[in-house]
Amino acid sequence: NLDSGSHQVEARLDDDSLAIDNSRWIVFDSPAKFRVLCVEGSPGESVALETALHPTEDPEWPVSVVTINESQVEQQELTEYEMVAFCGANAFTRQTRRLLREFVSQGGILLVTPGKNLDTKSLNELYALVVEEFDFGIRWGNLIRQDESVPLKVRVANHRIGEIFRSNPGSGVNEIPVFEYVELELKPDENSGAVLELENGSPLFAFSSVGDGVLLTFSTSLLLSQSEERWSDLGAWPSFLPLIHESLKYVLESQTKNGHATLGTTPERRVSMKYGPLEVEVKNPAGVVRPYLLDSQNDLYSGQRYIYWLQQDFKIPGVYYVSYSAQGKVVENTMFVGNLRVTESDHRLIDQSTLELLTNEQYTDASTGSLHSKPRHRNWFTVILLLTLTLMLFELKMNSRQSVGSLGRTGVSND
Repeated sequence: NLDSGSHQVEARLDDDSLAIDNSRWIVFDSPAKFRVLCVEGSPGESVALETALHPTEDPEWPVSVVTINESQVEQQELTEYEMVAFCGANAFTRQTRRLLREFVSQGGILLVTPGKNLDTKSLNELYALVVEEFDFGIRWGNLIRQDESVPLKVRVANHRIGEIFRSNPGSGVNEIPVFEYVELELKPDENSGAVLELENGSPLFAFSSVGDGVLLTFSTSLLLSQSEERWSDLGAWPSFLPLIHESLKYVLESQTKNGHATLGTTPERRVSMKYGPLEVEVKNPAGVVRPYLLDSQNDLYSGQRYIYWLQQDFKIPGVYYVSYSAQGKVVENTMFVGNLRVTESDHRLIDQSTLELLTNEQYTDASTGSLHSKPRHRNWFTVILLLTLTLMLFELKMNSRQSVGSLGRTGVSND
């Protein structure tokens, strides 16, 4: 098990003639526990999710779950949790909406399900700052009740989270009976998509990217019940546990990738203004520290103000260390990495001065690398190669003439 905190991993190949592309890095944060806050609209509506997240009594299990009711939400410090789940709790005050929008736009995971106290107007106010807009990529519609004798069944959409079910067609996910659901309208873009949908095409479980965070939306309740008036058997179905685990795995992998960028680009970074005016310094893999100028803008989703800056000095492969300071004190540290493109060894992405710096250094630090064939050597190599090809062509031409002459002489003697 990893200790809590920030981690960096390097994968390195054996040295060859192009050592600069022999290493790749990733950085990620590992919390002491993956902390989840479940908010119930009525008793029991979060039990299925709690069981999927914490299926054992083992105290070493890496997920911890805290359950509260709606009235306690505004007393919580949401930044203490990696995920907040509203299970059947659909009435949001203005303050709760603001807290949740800020939570998810800063990188949190928000999960929402309808329930007994369904309030689609309040849900749409959470999902969009302006009525009829798609800030969160989804709009809630009408409540639909299916004939109990003919429940709707489920099919797996094309989202990557559903790959575990597509590769295991006998998993039983298609047999989940759904009796009641809320129609969901998804914004047609790459930020939102259905993972599971009903046989009539209506989304059952949707994934949305929101700011730096993620929104997971179910259109049916997860309440465990044998009542004839139950919404569905989704929460009780064996497929529910792998669905939740695969969803969180996908989210965490995606967030890890957000700490990566390709050399030659200019990544945009942002940080909350909770500390007040900030200064930022970046130490590159060569150990050079550079200060950056900051700009501030309102966040599209939460309306909160953030500080933005562009990582312009992004030329050396390896790990970059970022320090944020307020009033002369470091208040936050983070890391991100720069890698060459996976598909090719394109060292032309690195400017000439940086490339010469790398090529002239001895390969002693994993963060820099070296290129054994120096630029000036490559220029001489090109000249020699062209000369060699010219001599080869000349030799071939001479051999060809000699062969023709020999054939001609042979013909005359035979006559």
